[in-house]
Amino acid sequence: MANDHYVPQFYLRGFEMPSRPKWIVSYKRNLKPKTIAIKSVASAEGYYRIEKGDLTIPEDTIDKILSIVEDKAAPLIRRIRTNDSLSFSNEEKGILSMFIALLAFRTPFARTAMKNLDVAQSKRDLKRLAADKEEFLRTSKLIEPDTPPEKIEEYRLLLLDFDEHFTMSHTDKGENEFYFMGQGISIAQELAKILSAKHWQLIESNNSRVFLTSDQPVVLVPDHHHRLGMPVGYYDGRVMLLREYQWYTITRCYQLVFSHMESEEFQKILDSTEEGEVVRVYLPGA
Repeated sequence: MANDHYVPQFYLRGFEMPSRPKWIVSYKRNLKPKTIAIKSVASAEGYYRIEKGDLTIPEDTIDKILSIVEDKAAPLIRRIRTNDSLSFSNEEKGILSMFIALLAFRTPFARTAMKNLDVAQSKRDLKRLAADKEEFLRTSKLIEPDTPPEKIEEYRLLLLDFDEHFTMSHTDKGENEFYFMGQGISIAQELAKILSAKHWQLIESNNSRVFLTSDQPVVLVPDHHHRLGMPVGYYDGRVMLLREYQWYTITRCYQLVFSHMESEEFQKILDSTEEGEVVRVYLPGA
């Protein structure tokens, strides 16, 4: 079974140890950092393998789709790391947008989030149905016409307090995984359109070239119009491109870095910068 990477190896090589190519320093919270080969991180056996009873496409179809996008994006990422400007054709910008969008929705974190959202929506719909006694009775009679009304009412009351009496979750195998792999690609296609239309900037740190990435590498940063507690989405969140080892704020650096990026002063700098222009700033904590 193939060892499938959900963070591409070519991207991870941007974080490799200068003294030991193809190896990185791996850090997990509350554990001592350790060196590990890139081929062994951000990956899982058969992560993209399609398991479906009536399979009509090759089981490695998802892997091949991602490889095509990665092969096109890799030279563009290298250009960002070596050039002093951010200048792409519309086609190149589209390729990078698709690469970032897929990167955001191909990880275990993203797949689990989609499953949790689906479960939450299903529970919400069941509770809404159960809240309408007459509609619940009518729907139940259509599905199970022989069920006594008192039994239907018993079920309805249980559903109103769903979490007390039931559990609902998605399996991590078979057609269920295939469905959510497809969902991730579909969402990424729409997200790529949003990213392509954004105002792109290149951010360079004056104080350090050492940054972190993670197994969920695409991170949203609030814009200056966001207030405390407001949700941040891809449509209205900041897209930041950092030179050298950072791309689209692909990091989970120290909170100090993000606090600075969210500050009014930093946001004003971004607002006053032309598209493609280099923004040289000091990032505390980097």
